[in-house]
Amino acid sequence: MKGDEGWINVQVKAFTAWVNFYLAKEEFIVNDLIEDLKDGVMLCRLLEIISDQSIGNYAKNPRNQFSKIANIHTALQYIQANGVKLVAIGAEDISDGNQKLVLGLIWMLILRFEIQSYTKSSDISSRGGSARNMLLQWIRSKGIEEKYNITIDNFKSSWQDGMAFCALVDTAIPGIINYSELDPSDVYKNVNLAFDVARDNLGIPCVFDDVDIIEREPEEKSLMTYVSMFMKIIEDQGVVEDEEESSLSLLKSVTLNLNSKLGDICNNNKSLLEETDTKTVAHLCETKELEDDIDFCVDSVKSSNNLTDYVNLVI
Repeated sequence: MKGDEGWINVQVKAFTAWVNFYLAKEEFIVNDLIEDLKDGVMLCRLLEIISDQSIGNYAKNPRNQFSKIANIHTALQYIQANGVKLVAIGAEDISDGNQKLVLGLIWMLILRFEIQSYTKSSDISSRGGSARNMLLQWIRSKGIEEKYNITIDNFKSSWQDGMAFCALVDTAIPGIINYSELDPSDVYKNVNLAFDVARDNLGIPCVFDDVDIIEREPEEKSLMTYVSMFMKIIEDQGVVEDEEESSLSLLKSVTLNLNSKLGDICNNNKSLLEETDTKTVAHLCETKELEDDIDFCVDSVKSSNNLTDYVNLVI
């Protein structure tokens, strides 16, 4: 893409979409990235959302320039405290609406709080080289190239036929795209299909027009930003699956513990135990102190040696 104006416009659109991807979680939105960050409020809110931490006190409704600058200082201090080196970016630059420096700041946030966080890398360069390698390695780690028989080795030409985008969408929601029926030569259909499905089903905003990908050389940082949103969703899905597996393991453990502890006192009531075990365990899994609940229930029922008393106690 020739000229500063071209890549700047694409970056503004991509970075605005990324910011809103997170702000939407708290029902906030920026319409003009450069203007809407000038008072520091949205920047502070963004940091709290992407870090899932409080950044300290800041003015939610700054009434003067001093309060606005103070907000931005608070945000920049928090960013630096989280290992981001800010070179030649000051609070006044953000307040004055210096477009290139605002874009540079947002890029550093994308690197630190998304790409570095999800790739577990400590080697992130503001120039994008390490980030590029980390994202490509993440794609390889998901087996996307092998599964979909494509090659993704850059953030330019590898994406221009739309097949890589469709592969990412289908990785996030398996089966949502009939990938085997796609025609690699039908580039406009492929690109727009991926963008539309990602927007409608994953909440990933479209940051490009199709011509930005197909007819021009894609702007690399903007493309990496777009892909990083898929990475977040796919990795977060993995966390949920791990938590579900952990919960299932806990349920099995509690069931075994129950059966073991109640075995000696419920030999005469096996059929009733089998009928009520699932409901009993479900109740116990909602409590905070599983072992204490089990011990209490067992002790309470020992005197009667009657499982019905136990069931009535905990259900």
